[in-house]
Amino acid sequence: MKLLIINFEMNPNSKVLAWQYKVVLELAKTYEKIVVFTESMSDDLVIPNHVEVHQLPKLFQGPLRLTGIKWLMNFPLFQICLQNRFDACFIHMNMEWSYRLRPVLRFFKIPTLIWYAHGSISNRLKLAHYFADKIISSSPEGFRLPSKKLQIVGQGIDTALFQVPDPVRFPVQARNDILYVGRVSRRKRIDLLIDSFIELKKLSSDEPIRLVLAGGTVSSLDEKYAESLKERVRNAGLESSVVFLGHTPLEKVPQLYETAFMHLNLSETGSMDKTVLEALACGCPALTSNVAFKTLFKDQPRYFLEDPAPTIVAKRILEIYSDHRAGRLNPQNFRDLIVDHHDLKSYIRKIIQAIESISRHE
Repeated sequence: MKLLIINFEMNPNSKVLAWQYKVVLELAKTYEKIVVFTESMSDDLVIPNHVEVHQLPKLFQGPLRLTGIKWLMNFPLFQICLQNRFDACFIHMNMEWSYRLRPVLRFFKIPTLIWYAHGSISNRLKLAHYFADKIISSSPEGFRLPSKKLQIVGQGIDTALFQVPDPVRFPVQARNDILYVGRVSRRKRIDLLIDSFIELKKLSSDEPIRLVLAGGTVSSLDEKYAESLKERVRNAGLESSVVFLGHTPLEKVPQLYETAFMHLNLSETGSMDKTVLEALACGCPALTSNVAFKTLFKDQPRYFLEDPAPTIVAKRILEIYSDHRAGRLNPQNFRDLIVDHHDLKSYIRKIIQAIESISRHE
């Protein structure tokens, strides 16, 4: 089978989308040929011989993109499709291309599968949904349009990369960090994380607990937000207890869990943030107010916050820290929430099944 993939980025060192590259590599283990159409790629990209990558021309990424010029990508795609009889098209996140490239996809009768996992609903999403043959998402909260096309497949965490740290080399009792991993943006509500940490220090100033923030910015608005966060920390006199690491490559993130006793996520995206699941894969408890995780923690409700008020968050953190110090938390219990449910192997298997269900072989 031959597969056309459309995504945002092919870059293993991307600040936000490194996993798109990894998904392509995993799918390449199954398909005879894969052609990737992407908006951005690294110069030193390493891919198998049967994978081709075509980048969106720079012309379409400048100011002209606002004129709707991206529709012109139908012409180069037409040439690509003449040379390849694609059995299906998998659009990974970049849903707008389902209708931008509809003329060519329809002409060659290429069925389309879209991955979308975000809490918001827009007219663009409605249009993409209309033209898609099938939609897959991480959870019901990740795709909120009523649809018979929808299939829930979970997330794809690389459990070979994210593993429980060696308890001999990294004793549990020596881990005192609260860890946040992800983009530094207002929607992630990092100001609320910091306010919660300030309350925690008021309640228990003697504990050697740090807040470690690992994540970069991707826009000027993000940078302004990051500066306001650092000023808030300075005003609270907590510079020695709050660490801004900046962007951390995906391969180095598991090392952060070697000193973390919990992961804190107060995002309001409404969809399953992968970083929460990566923490659990490392056997690290995650405390979150993101509604997409309410079902996941139905049997362990203490890890889901109905009310993320700073004083409530601070008290819950100290409860978890107390159990952590007493050795009452079993890392394997958290990892079991991921393996076979949200791991990369099962994720890829479900994607392939979804592709096969709409492909021209069916």
